[in-house]
Amino acid sequence: VTRKDGVIVGPIAWLIGKMINILFIFVHHFTGDANSLGITIIFLTILMRILMIPISYKQQKSMAKMQEITPLIQKIQDKYKDDSSDPEIQRKMTMEIQKVYSDNNYNQLAGCLPMLIQLPIFMGLYYVMRNPFRYVDYIQNVYYSISNTVLDLANAQGAGSKISQLVMSFGSQAGVKEGVQYTTDLFSRILNVLEPSDIAELKGLVNTADFNGLLAKKAAIESFLGLNLTETVGISLSPKILIPILSGG
Repeated sequence: VTRKDGVIVGPIAWLIGKMINILFIFVHHFTGDANSLGITIIFLTILMRILMIPISYKQQKSMAKMQEITPLIQKIQDKYKDDSSDPEIQRKMTMEIQKVYSDNNYNQLAGCLPMLIQLPIFMGLYYVMRNPFRYVDYIQNVYYSISNTVLDLANAQGAGSKISQLVMSFGSQAGVKEGVQYTTDLFSRILNVLEPSDIAELKGLVNTADFNGLLAKKAAIESFLGLNLTETVGISLSPKILIPILSGG
C-alpha cells in the first residue's frame, strides 16, 4: 500500500482518474450511493472503448493484411525449407519475404504499435480500479472519514488498546513497515485492501451509529448487483468468479 506510482502508469492513472471522477459525479447524482461505482465503471469502459476505436481499427486492419499475405510468405518458406540451414539461402528467403511486405504495404510494426499504446492505458485503468478512493473525491471523503474515526479512537485509547493493536495488525498485513506514522491517507490505503472479515472486526470495536453509517455508505457504493467490487475474487465457488470469466469473454 506504500508503493509509489510508476513514472509511466502514474500520470495515465491520474488522467483516467479525472475522467472517472467526473463520471462518478454524474452517476451519483441520479443513483445515489447504491451501485454507483459499478455503473461508473460501465460508463468508463464504454468511453475508453470509444476513445481507442482508432487504435483498435489500425490493429485489426494490420491483422487482416497479415492474413492476406501469410499464404505468400508460407509459399516462400516452403520453397527454401530444404536449404534453410544455408546462410545465403536464408538471406535470399528473408529478402523475398521483405519484398512481399513491401509490395503489400505491410509494416511489421503496425500490429505491435497499437498494443504497445494500449498496454499502459489498461495498466493505468487497472490501477484506478484497484484504488478508486484515490481518484473519486466522494469515495475518498468516505474513506477519510472512516480512517479519521479509527485513528482518533486509537490515539485516544493508547498504543496498548485493542483498536490500536488492530490498526497495527492491518498495517502489517498490508506491508507497512514498523515505525511508519499512520496518517489518514495511509490507513485509507489499508482500508482499501481489507477483507470483509477485517471490516466486521473493525466495526465490532468501534460500533457507533455514525461509524456504522459510514461503513454502510462504503458498502453501498462499492457493491454492484450484490457483489462487492473491491473484494479479491480468488479461487472459490462463489458468484464473484463470474466477474473474471465474463471479463475474459
